[in-house]
Amino acid sequence: MKIYLVGGAVRDKLLGLDPKDRDYVVVGSTPEEMEANGFTRVGADFPVFLDKNGDEYALARTERKTGPGYKGFDTSFDPSTTLKDDLSRRDLTINAMAQDPDTGKIIDPFGGQRDLKDKVIKHVSDAFGEDPLRVLRAARFAARFNFTIAPETKKLMSKLSASGELSSLTSERVWKEASRAMMEKHPHRFSQVMGEAGALEIVFGDLHVGLDEAYSVLRTLAKQNANEIQRWMGVATKSEASTIESFIKKVGVPNDIAYAMRFVKNIDTTDFSSIDSIMHLLKNSRAWSSTKLFEEYAQMMKWVNPSNKLNLDRLIQAIKEGSKIGFDDLSDDERANLKGPDIGRAIDTKRREIIQRVYK
Repeated sequence: MKIYLVGGAVRDKLLGLDPKDRDYVVVGSTPEEMEANGFTRVGADFPVFLDKNGDEYALARTERKTGPGYKGFDTSFDPSTTLKDDLSRRDLTINAMAQDPDTGKIIDPFGGQRDLKDKVIKHVSDAFGEDPLRVLRAARFAARFNFTIAPETKKLMSKLSASGELSSLTSERVWKEASRAMMEKHPHRFSQVMGEAGALEIVFGDLHVGLDEAYSVLRTLAKQNANEIQRWMGVATKSEASTIESFIKKVGVPNDIAYAMRFVKNIDTTDFSSIDSIMHLLKNSRAWSSTKLFEEYAQMMKWVNPSNKLNLDRLIQAIKEGSKIGFDDLSDDERANLKGPDIGRAIDTKRREIIQRVYK
């Protein structure tokens, strides 16, 4: 039995980064031997084990395409499977390296070190085209490192997009890659690479227009280390409301991100010269319980459009003041005579007065 550090941990160490996760490949072993040595099996489809520190160990394995989509694979493993066999099934050369923990030697059969130096995203083999998710993964790594896509890999990505295989991806897998890409250092590169491969519209529907147009917005937000909600808000500023709704449904966007993107369109349709329109925005945005979305949006707009004349700081202060209004702030007559919903309407009236004072 021989154990090697593999994949992203090796790549990140070569880049001078601190690996977040450490994955290992075990060559020349069996599930029974792993368990006998104190490893805990967690893999359902193929043997994956955890050690006492929670690091992941997988038996060296190979894969064979047996059907369409990302589930159409037959995985095999046995003690005769070599390290090179295992590395050859990986997606990109920069992810297909291993390190001998005992000697520190880097095992790099597919030129991953060269491609790191040249800042190139390149597939390991034509097996790249057997898993449609790899189109998104290649684009995500381009967004992480701002690397270029090798011409031969770009051609294979385009072929995979044209094949219809991308339609087999579940919304959960698409969102996982998209959300991770959005938080990379160069998120605009994700949509750029996906677009060049003909995959952006297939995967994200009509939102591809907003993603294209949010190029400079995403660059700015990444430089400011904006959070995920602010970055998706930035995309929403360049997208139509109906497009956002179809995207939310198609990809299964989490509730907090979906709500934030809808919030942007509520802002867009608010007439800030009308108190009625402002009050409608506040009601629909649950403003009296939290100003967080207003604050996230206000900061995002200061970064991407400093000349924007919509001064939300005043509104945020007014909301905070209004949120403190309660039953005790009503008049003696109101407290004595109002019941149920009428109490809420009386409180809203006082909050409205605060907004009017701020915006008169």
